[in-house]
Amino acid sequence: MKKLFFILLLTTLLAACGDDAATEENSNNPPEEEKSSGEIQSENLEELEEVNAEVTSIEYYQWLDPAIDTETITVYAEIRNTSDVPIDVVGANLTYLDTDGGVIAVNESQVRPRFLNPDGTGYVIAEIEGSIDEYDSLNEVDIEVSPTAFPDAEIVDFSTRDENLKVDSWGQSGSDVAVTGYLENESSVTFTEDDTAAAIGIYDENGDFLAAEPMYSDQNFSLDANGETSFEIGGGSPLPSEVGENVDSVKVQAIGIEGMDNYWW
Repeated sequence: MKKLFFILLLTTLLAACGDDAATEENSNNPPEEEKSSGEIQSENLEELEEVNAEVTSIEYYQWLDPAIDTETITVYAEIRNTSDVPIDVVGANLTYLDTDGGVIAVNESQVRPRFLNPDGTGYVIAEIEGSIDEYDSLNEVDIEVSPTAFPDAEIVDFSTRDENLKVDSWGQSGSDVAVTGYLENESSVTFTEDDTAAAIGIYDENGDFLAAEPMYSDQNFSLDANGETSFEIGGGSPLPSEVGENVDSVKVQAIGIEGMDNYWW
């Protein structure tokens, strides 16, 4: 009986020691602080599949811009979302290289539209400001983009119908390219002018990229749920005459962003 009492007493003492050790360990290691929503969102973004955007085509022209009556260099590029998730391509870095591969200059430009669904297309439009004398040896333009995942808002691609390509001359050294038609919203979301963006890519008869035109401020549009609206995109500034001479078709990229209140265009 005494032996049984001793075993029970020893078991009780060991359990008490274990509780004291656990209490001391917990006091030395306070509980982790609750993570903020921003930290959680950041971790979730890191867990998303790697995002990529490919610069699929770059074209540049040295020409006399009739809008400013000055020799200039204009660069156009086509950007495609090669990821399986929507992305935000805030901008593009352009590097101008000479015949020896040396850097002549560097500048930045926007991508329009900047929010792209998988396989979606955006465009870069950049122009050299000021004298172009230092670009006499220009041989290549390199463009880099750094997309980020865009998981918190839905990108809705609008379809088009009854497109009409409009091509005119702009003075003696420029061309005017625009497209009109109807945009159709097949979603159940209504979009205001603050929620939409658009641009057009311009292509030759072989489907090769030539240039791009943005949507200008007086071309902003809203679009009701399951509705349609007429549109005109482009035609707001002159393009190189070579573009007007070779244009055969355009690709309209028009989008709406659901949940755009959390983002800046």
